[in-house]
Amino acid sequence: MKYILTDLDDTILQFSDAFQDWLENKGYHNKGRIRDGYKLETALGLSSEESDDLIIQFSEDTEHMPYLKAEPDAAIVLPILQNMGYKFVAISACVNSEVTISARHTNLADAFPSIIWHDIHCVGLHQTKNNHLKMYDSTWWVEDNPKHALRGAEIGHQSFLLDRAYNSHLDIKDNPYRVKNWHDIFDHIVRSDSK
Repeated sequence: MKYILTDLDDTILQFSDAFQDWLENKGYHNKGRIRDGYKLETALGLSSEESDDLIIQFSEDTEHMPYLKAEPDAAIVLPILQNMGYKFVAISACVNSEVTISARHTNLADAFPSIIWHDIHCVGLHQTKNNHLKMYDSTWWVEDNPKHALRGAEIGHQSFLLDRAYNSHLDIKDNPYRVKNWHDIFDHIVRSDSK
């Protein structure tokens, strides 16, 4: 069985933009877009504990969390890869409460209606993904967080690091392999499969 392991937030789902809109509706105003690399603590002048509390509140808000939009490129490419025989597994270092896990399942079913998820792992906020990455034989691993992408490579997966403002300063070469979007990932997988 061919697997593609993928992170969720800002990898296949537009978390940062939805979270920022939610914050602004609550009266918080950032100095810049979170997705552009602004740390929440810096943008809002909060402690890490206060920032985490806001993330938890948003993650358990059933009026918002189940309705994150798909990253446009992921919405196009994931169904094509599934038709090629790939199975998808989500591994997210997100809040792992029952409310959030349920929201994740609802969100993925809505944002990617044709995708059958082999499994969805919510490992806990700021937690390592190592144990879940080790559950799978060497395969493809897609991330936007360089720490998790590097860890997946060390475990034996071919990691893709999606190019984002908050990781663009890092010098990344072959594993993780830096990509602009899911179209780049698709091209790389197809080239590898044809060898």
